[in-house]
This record gives sequence, C-alpha cells and structure tokens, in this order.
Amino acid sequence: MHPKDRSDSAEGRLQACDAFPSAGLGRWEFDPTARAFSFNDGIYRLFGLSAEAAGGYRMGLDRLASTVLAPETRALL
Repeated sequence: MHPKDRSDSAEGRLQACDAFPSAGLGRWEFDPTARAFSFNDGIYRLFGLSAEAAGGYRMGLDRLASTVLAPETRALL
C-alpha cells in the first residue's frame, strides 16, 4: 500500500468517527482476548441505556448478554 493511500484511509476513518455523534450512529469495538465490547453513546442509546447506568463504555460479553440480549439469543453464545 502506498503511504499516501494509508494517510487517506486514516483521514477517512477519522472523519467518519467525527460524523458518528452528529448522525446519531453507534460505534462499537470488540476485544476478543478480553471478551469485551467498547461502545459509544450511540450504541447505548440503541440499547435504551447510558454509559453511566451501564458502568462505563466497556462491557464484557457476559454482562452484555445478561443486560440486553433476549434469553433465546443468550443461548447462542
């Protein structure tokens, strides 16, 4: 990959991240080693929660399952 392409790609990601809050979009990341998600406020709004009520912007998979997933979906984990 050409260095300029890398720079354009990184700049595009930054611009997209800046657009998330104003568009009301949710953004999440999953850390498979820690089995934990990191959410922004948009994701919490989709769940009908707040980061404060959930204990922060990071949530383990087990806690996520017990908090927001339907029982039949939990069984799939």
